[in-house]
Amino acid sequence: MQSIKETIAEFVESKGIEFVERKDCEVCNGKNELLVLRVNGDIKKECNKCEDRKLAHKLNLPTSDEYRSQKEMGFILDFERITDDLKKATVNSYITDERYPSQRKAKDAAIKFITEYTGKESLVLAGMPGIGKSHLSYAINRAIRGKGYKTLFIKSTDLLDAIKETYNYQSNVTQEQILKMIDGLDLLVLDDLGGEYEKKQDDNETWASDILYKVVDMRLGKSLIVTTNYSESELVGKYGQVQGSRIVSRMMENATPIRIEGKDLRRVERF
Repeated sequence: MQSIKETIAEFVESKGIEFVERKDCEVCNGKNELLVLRVNGDIKKECNKCEDRKLAHKLNLPTSDEYRSQKEMGFILDFERITDDLKKATVNSYITDERYPSQRKAKDAAIKFITEYTGKESLVLAGMPGIGKSHLSYAINRAIRGKGYKTLFIKSTDLLDAIKETYNYQSNVTQEQILKMIDGLDLLVLDDLGGEYEKKQDDNETWASDILYKVVDMRLGKSLIVTTNYSESELVGKYGQVQGSRIVSRMMENATPIRIEGKDLRRVERF
């Protein structure tokens, strides 16, 4: 009794079809995706990957690459929590006060970041609350994402909370998955660094400072934007002399630091 493989081979041969080779496709760069056959003496070539893309386009479906990209972006956006006042933020909608030149400097830096983006730029915006640090940083995040890059805007408190949740045995996400996602981003915006509660343990590193160090360390050579209400020395004091110095050092590596001055635009006198 013939095997299925032998039966198929016999059928193909009876139809005048002869396998020639498998090779790389020059259209989609698929490795060994191009099937070359001789059919009744004529050479026929067909790439499964290209044919899948044609069918997906015809049916208005995402390709496998597009599906993976959409799934990856969906995972990233699960961690992004944006307040209503930031959702439509743009660099142009950031209104500067001419009494504070540092605001114009920050806006110009944001424009340069977007227009000259290469994936290695970093920016640190410091200053009191309510002067537009989050506005500018999220505006940059939106603009860079609009160019097709993978970006994430996340508060340091939300990042730490997300990682804490992975310690729950019912969690569907692991700490390693979150850190791998952060490492693979084209741009990470870490908002309000220092806003998290940090229980002092003399000058020893804490869980939070250890996680934050890992995050800024893995962003070396990649785009990172940090906003904070603290100065460098205050951050060192908050996270401890050793770990605080390491965090600040990594955060400032190849970064453009700007301390923005001005009045709290969100604060309104009530009494």
